Amino acid sequence: MEILETQQHGTADENKPIRYILEGNVLRFEDVLDADAGGPPMHIHPEQTETFRVISGKMFIVLSDREQELREGEQIEILPNQPHTFHTHNCPKTQIEVSFDPAGEMQAFFMGLERVKRKKLHPLLQIAVQYRAAKAFGFYMTGQPIWLQKLMFSVVGLYAYLRGYRAE
Repeated sequence: MEILETQQHGTADENKPIRYILEGNVLRFEDVLDADAGGPPMHIHPEQTETFRVISGKMFIVLSDREQELREGEQIEILPNQPHTFHTHNCPKTQIEVSFDPAGEMQAFFMGLERVKRKKLHPLLQIAVQYRAAKAFGFYMTGQPIWLQKLMFSVVGLYAYLRGYRAE
């Protein structure tokens, strides 16, 4: 078992570290979602199953064909290539556990995103750095062909790289 920690930034609990636990080929971590928080854009993970478990509070998982409310103690498993996102609109602050199987490079992806947030970059450059990271870590948004996203990741990521921005 390997454990790494990083600080949260931009949330009510930004002084509480996130512990990423890698057990075998599964990455697991707990996080606190602010009340009325939106999640990432609708996306897929081509090779990973993602599981959300609510420890306290409640949240909504949005799938391509439905929205499912999760309350304390409930969980949902998102299979590879299943479009999804989440939110906590009209919910209290929510503590969750998330896991990825196989872990792939998701730990590096999330830790890279935290480093980008700390730099307080212009939002467009944050997106560029995240896109460059996403290309390497198998996170794709729905609605656009993956080949087009890969092209966009390459161009925008190169621009951010040449400007000196890194997620690593």
